[in-house]
Amino acid sequence: MSRPPRTRAGALAGRYAQRGTAAALDLGLYSAGNLVLNVLLARATGPAGYGRFTTVFVVYLFVATVHESVFTEPMLVFGAKESDAHRPRYLLALLRAHLTLTISIGGLVAVIAALTLSGGLRATVVAAALAAPIMTAGQMVSRAAYLGDRRWLPAYSSAAYLAAVAVGAIVLHARGRLDAQTAFATLAGAAVIGAVPVVVALGILRHRPGEMAPIIRRHWTYGRWSAAASAVRWIPGNVPILAVSAWAGYAAASRLRAAMLFTTPALLSISALSLLALPAFARDGSAARVLRRARLLTFALSASGLVVVAAAAVIGPDVVGAVLGDRFRPSVALITLVAGIPSVTCVSAIYGAALRAFERPSAMLQASVVAAVLTVGCGLPLVAGFGGTGAAAGLLISNLGMATAIVRSSHLTLRHLDPPAQAPPAQAPPAKGRHLPE
Repeated sequence: MSRPPRTRAGALAGRYAQRGTAAALDLGLYSAGNLVLNVLLARATGPAGYGRFTTVFVVYLFVATVHESVFTEPMLVFGAKESDAHRPRYLLALLRAHLTLTISIGGLVAVIAALTLSGGLRATVVAAALAAPIMTAGQMVSRAAYLGDRRWLPAYSSAAYLAAVAVGAIVLHARGRLDAQTAFATLAGAAVIGAVPVVVALGILRHRPGEMAPIIRRHWTYGRWSAAASAVRWIPGNVPILAVSAWAGYAAASRLRAAMLFTTPALLSISALSLLALPAFARDGSAARVLRRARLLTFALSASGLVVVAAAAVIGPDVVGAVLGDRFRPSVALITLVAGIPSVTCVSAIYGAALRAFERPSAMLQASVVAAVLTVGCGLPLVAGFGGTGAAAGLLISNLGMATAIVRSSHLTLRHLDPPAQAPPAQAPPAKGRHLPE
């Protein structure tokens, strides 16, 4: 007996499922590379050295977030509208514009750091400033893998990145040369290697670049507001780490970061689920039904997260100590608070997917502002009073505020989108002597 042909809806669902799986694999491989580097670097440099790297890397994340808003996010919009014949010229021109701008800025920052800073911090900032243009370029080119119909290309790129990071970190660690400076160099080299599959597949270097000036204008017009929103979103997740470094020292910041490393698998799972939920929510025309599905999904995820919290409270300090060393062993309170963050983040991720599916991104910005205000108003005083544990509490509070704001916005804006139910038309009374079918 032959199989029935697949319906159009079934084929579409299968295609999105494959894309979601490929995207989840891409995220997992990329994050695995960073995890390997962080673990080896922490063991090689100790709390003070790793804390210094973490502090500088958090500042780099701010630069990368703004860069993504101005370069990468518009690229995914404008690049998708380019034909296959013209897309390589567009991407090459964008890459040239990126390198022209970022190498100049990175070089200036390196010179300023070399003249004004001292000791290990100076060397780390200089290394980060020189590596940042290459790291952001590699990340941008790797994201270009999502343009066109090459669903597994992002995963190939991240697999190459993982291999490069792992090999580089292991070799440097074995030779006793892994520190904050060589870690940034390893990340830059891995970014180039991870971009190679995309450059080859898209044929970027086989074409002459287009004009840079109109591309820069279009990207800035599109991305300037997105950059501001991204900068606001950066505050809740990163300012507490900087505050811990400034007020409690690099060692305290390293223990906070070490505890946060072990929430990465849960956060990656949440990102993958929200990535799968977004197209599913967008295909569903009923906002009320999407809200019900979001409520059930977040309840299941939050309940599962409570198991992680309980496990962290019991075995979390021992696990961190065994992997990174006893110098990084966090207190039970610190790792329990950190472990609670994914249970709250899943609410923001799933309800945020519902808002984006119905084209309400402004609500996400409002929620980010709420989280930023809570970080400054509650998180920083907690850091001043309790160090790393206070920072973890502040992170949890800001995430709770963001989740509450997103859920509230979802119910206020989405429940009114469904058209009102239409009453059935009134039927005329039957004519006398006429038989009507039931």
